[in-house]
Amino acid sequence: MTRNRFSPIAAFILCCALLISGCTAAPAQEPASTSATTPAWLPPQTDAPPSTTQNPVDMQQALNDMTPVLDSITRAMGVLGRVPYAPDDPEFFWAVLYLMSESWGDTHPLVKREDDGTVVMPGQVMQEFAAAAFYGCDALPALPASHSAAIDYDQDYDIYRIAPSDGIDAEIVLRGYYVKDDGTINAMMYLSSPDDDIQPGTLMFSLAVNPYANDADTAYCYSVTGVESITGDSDLWRAADAMQPITADLNGDGIEETIAVVVDEEQYTTTVTVTSGDTVLTDVSDSALFGPICHIGDVTAGDGAKELYICGDIASDDYVTYIYRIQNGTLQRAEIFGTVMFADGGGTLPVITVVNVLGSYAGYCQYALGDDFTFTLSSPYAVLRYIGDWEDRKLTVAKDGISAIPVASTTSATIPLSKGEELMLAETDEMNYVILERRDGSQLLVNVEKNEEEWGWLINGIPEEEWFGMLMYAG
Repeated sequence: MTRNRFSPIAAFILCCALLISGCTAAPAQEPASTSATTPAWLPPQTDAPPSTTQNPVDMQQALNDMTPVLDSITRAMGVLGRVPYAPDDPEFFWAVLYLMSESWGDTHPLVKREDDGTVVMPGQVMQEFAAAAFYGCDALPALPASHSAAIDYDQDYDIYRIAPSDGIDAEIVLRGYYVKDDGTINAMMYLSSPDDDIQPGTLMFSLAVNPYANDADTAYCYSVTGVESITGDSDLWRAADAMQPITADLNGDGIEETIAVVVDEEQYTTTVTVTSGDTVLTDVSDSALFGPICHIGDVTAGDGAKELYICGDIASDDYVTYIYRIQNGTLQRAEIFGTVMFADGGGTLPVITVVNVLGSYAGYCQYALGDDFTFTLSSPYAVLRYIGDWEDRKLTVAKDGISAIPVASTTSATIPLSKGEELMLAETDEMNYVILERRDGSQLLVNVEKNEEEWGWLINGIPEEEWFGMLMYAG
C-alpha cells in the first residue's frame, strides 16, 4: 500500500506569526496550585466558573497572540546572559517588559511610537503586558535605577516612555506544543538568527489561562507560569563535544573520568571508552549514531553520579539516545528511541520521538528510571501540535462505523463518528487507544489494536486506511 512520506520531526518546526485578536474562546483550567487576585486596574471578576474546554483553532490563535510575550522572555533569557526566568527579580521583570514594550508595544491600539522611535504607553497596558508575562501579576515592582535610561515613568499621567533600541535580527520560532490534562500548555520556543554568535537554545514555556483575560480587553488569553531551558547548560544538564575528550564523574567517586566517543560509519558501531587512572571501560553498540550530540546529565539528583547522553540518527530521521553510567565497576548502556531533551534530576527524562499511529507524528513523552538502569515509558504520547496542523494533518472519517467514548464523559457510553468528520490525533499509548480531537475542542477515545499481519493498526478489526484513507507515515 502506498503511503505519503515525510519527516515528522521537521514538520513541526514552524514560525509564529503575530495576529492580534481578543480572547474569544473560553479558557481552560488554571493550575490548582496557583491563585490570583483581581488587580486594581481591572473591574471586579464575576463568580462564573471558567469553562474547561477551548476551541483548538482559537487556542492556536491565542498562541499566536502570545508571540510578543514569548519573544521578549526568550530574548531576556537567551540573549541577556541566559539568566533564569525570575518573576520576583525586578531587574529581569523590567528587562522583559522593556523588550516587549519596545519591540511590540505599538501593536497595541493604546500605544504609539513617536518619530524618534520612543514608545509611549499608558500604565494599564504595561500592567496587561506584565499579567501575560508573569502569571498572577497584579502590581508592578518599583523600576530599578539600572533601567531609568530605558524606561521613564510619569506618575502624574501614568505614562511610560520607552527608549528605542537597535534590537537583534532574530525571530521567535515555535518548535511545538502540547496541551496537558489540566488545560495548561507546554510550548517549546527558540530564536532563529542569521548571526552565528547568537545561540540562545530552546526554552520550554508553561502557560496557563490568564486569570484576567475575561475581565480586560486583552489579546493575551494565556499567561506564563514558568520557563526552563532545555538545551542550555545547568547543574543537571550540560553540552559536551563528541569530537573531543569529555570529562565527567560518572561513578560518583568525586574523580572525573575521561570519555571518548567514536562513531564508525563503515562498521556501523558507536564505541564509548571511559578511562580513570589505569581502569579502562569500553562499550561497543551495533548502531552508528550519525551526527552525535552529547550531554552530561543527572537523571537522579543527589546520588553523586552523572550519565553520558549521546543522541544521533541511526537511519533516516530515526533518532536514538544512548545513556551510559558506571555501576559496580562496569559501563552500562540504556537506549531510548527518540531525543532526550534534558535530565530533570527527578528520575524522569522528557523525550521527543516519533509516534506511528494513524500516520507519523512528532510526539512528547516521559521515561522513568527503573531498576538495573532500565528506562520505561511513564506517560502516553502527546502529539506535538503546531500552527496550521489542522490543514496539514487532519484526519477525515471515510465511512460510518467507528464508535468513540467522549473523554469528558463520566460513563463508557459510546457515540458514532460520522463520515466526513474531521479529527486530529492528540494522544495515544501506541498500544490500545488513540484520543482524537474535534474542531470544537472535544476529545474522543477510540480503541485500536496492532495489525499483526502487516504494518499499521486496526479499528474494529478493519485496517486504519479504510477508516481514514491515505495516511502520512514516515519511511
